[in-house]
Amino acid sequence: MKVRDISNLIRTNLWNHGYCLEQTENIIEKEHNVHLNIVDRAYIKDKYVKYCLEYWVEKIDSFLKEHSANRQLVERLIALNNIRHFVEIPPPFNEMNYYQLLMKHKHLIEQHKEEILMRHFKEKCLELSMAHSNTITKQIDFFKALLEFLTMFEKCEEYPDMMKLQHLHEPDISSDKFFQLIMDLHIADSNIKLKQLQNAAQSLIGHKYIAFMDKYQEIIGAYFKPVKMQKLTIDNRVVIEIIGGNFYLSDIISDINSMLFHDSYVEEVRFICSGIMYINENLENSTWHGKNIVVYAKAIVICDKYKWDISGQSADATTITKAKTHDNGVGLDGEHGKCGESGGNVFIYADTVLHPEMLEIWSNGGNGSDGQSGGDGKNGRNGTGISHVDFKNHFPTCGKFVGKSSVENLRTTVRNIRSLGQIRISWLNGKNCSVEDIIKCKKRCNTYLEAVTEESQEIYFSSSFDGQTFVLYKGRRPGGRGGVAGLGGQGGYPGKAISNDNGIVVISNSGKNGENGKEGKCGIHGKNGWDMSFIDCAHWMKGKYYGTNENNKLELSCYDSNASNRIYVPYRATNSNNKYVQILETSIPKPPSTTFTEKNISTRSKCQAQAERKKNISGVSQDVGVRLV
Repeated sequence: MKVRDISNLIRTNLWNHGYCLEQTENIIEKEHNVHLNIVDRAYIKDKYVKYCLEYWVEKIDSFLKEHSANRQLVERLIALNNIRHFVEIPPPFNEMNYYQLLMKHKHLIEQHKEEILMRHFKEKCLELSMAHSNTITKQIDFFKALLEFLTMFEKCEEYPDMMKLQHLHEPDISSDKFFQLIMDLHIADSNIKLKQLQNAAQSLIGHKYIAFMDKYQEIIGAYFKPVKMQKLTIDNRVVIEIIGGNFYLSDIISDINSMLFHDSYVEEVRFICSGIMYINENLENSTWHGKNIVVYAKAIVICDKYKWDISGQSADATTITKAKTHDNGVGLDGEHGKCGESGGNVFIYADTVLHPEMLEIWSNGGNGSDGQSGGDGKNGRNGTGISHVDFKNHFPTCGKFVGKSSVENLRTTVRNIRSLGQIRISWLNGKNCSVEDIIKCKKRCNTYLEAVTEESQEIYFSSSFDGQTFVLYKGRRPGGRGGVAGLGGQGGYPGKAISNDNGIVVISNSGKNGENGKEGKCGIHGKNGWDMSFIDCAHWMKGKYYGTNENNKLELSCYDSNASNRIYVPYRATNSNNKYVQILETSIPKPPSTTFTEKNISTRSKCQAQAERKKNISGVSQDVGVRLV
């Protein structure tokens, strides 16, 4: 068995099939009809790890070539120099199959051997990073040289040999043919720029992967074709993009204005010029208010004094100065003022800007509108309660042991409570139940009811097996409050202007906040409605009525001990130690005569509309930079 044969078998099966070490050893034994000894296996293990590492580096090289436009990959490759162990390798390099095989057999890599392998691996990665960084740099240098060359020819038809460049835009042209066409150009008037372009092209001939090939063709196409204008959706925003070689703003402004007029959702307009953009038009605020603008050009010429006004619009004033009063007597809250629109952002980049001081960019925030005043509350009507006559008719006593009348009176009371209001609690002998269950009772029982009428009057009823009972009917307390003032609208934010030429004049200020509205006046609260109650016990001579003069408020007071004027409430005994109740009586207080505010502006400010800055365009330099580095 020859050593060379073993090496070839390891390489072949590892490259073609990605076999693990055990499979490889089995194949070697089968191919040579031998039984491997300890020395053989040690040799095979050593070669297996070595070839895994080599093939892994080759795969990294191929991967970088296929993704040569991704500079971050090269940066990650360079960063591998900081790791110490193979298990620390980051994505995407740790996702490759040869790395996976290496980690599957990492027990074969001793500590001192890992240091040697890691040093070798880092050397190879450094070579790859330098090679790929150099390739990307060459492609970018060609991009710059191409742009500088094209800017010399505003009208390509004046230079017949330039028309040959149209073939560079053919969809299936190879990269070598692309660069060779440039090498064959002969234009005497441009010998310096042409020489620079041809030198850059020469350095790329023979490279398999050209990351920016589609961008080269895009620029060539823009140079020979009319200006291209399209509407796109980028980062969830609607954008108008204008791409051309050399163009005057006056030639395209009417088309852009029309697109902005018919689509109010457009947030941004991008001018991408591979040559010279001539600014010879104003941008009127009526059409361009709040719009983001991006200009990316080789050169910008400002032909005269012009103004681009992308300030935000001021909010419309509230048409009704005071909120209304609701039918229920409560003053409606005033609406908040509307926020002013924020000014648009501007990003301008060009190698050269002629007469920058002739261009003024205005990007002020719009003013917020005033808040609406709150509506006035109506005076509340006097509260109501139940009359003594109606009370006695609706709620006969069920606290005396007088034949069947006690049980029948309980049923009558329960039926009348059900007819007067919505039942909140219905309880019988220790359990929640329906009202019908109580009405069906044919003997004395422990029961409890709570209800509320349509006018918010509350009814409480309790009856025990041993004849202790009460009914409490509470009157309502109406009254109208004033509406809360609307807060003034926030002024719009100023836009940001970013340019590599500080000569352009930028005017950018925040909009003014609107004034807060006034508080609505509160209506005077009506007099509280009176309460009425009846409490009885089988052992008392007679029950006692409270509030029959229709001028008292009553409260249930609860205790944990009994007394002569208290009764036992079974419902409370299941939930609390305070199972005895007593009726406490007070006079109805006079209604307040002063006005008051029930809401606070500081709490409402959380609901106030906030002005929004225009979306950032900081990512444009990276997005457009691929087009026109």
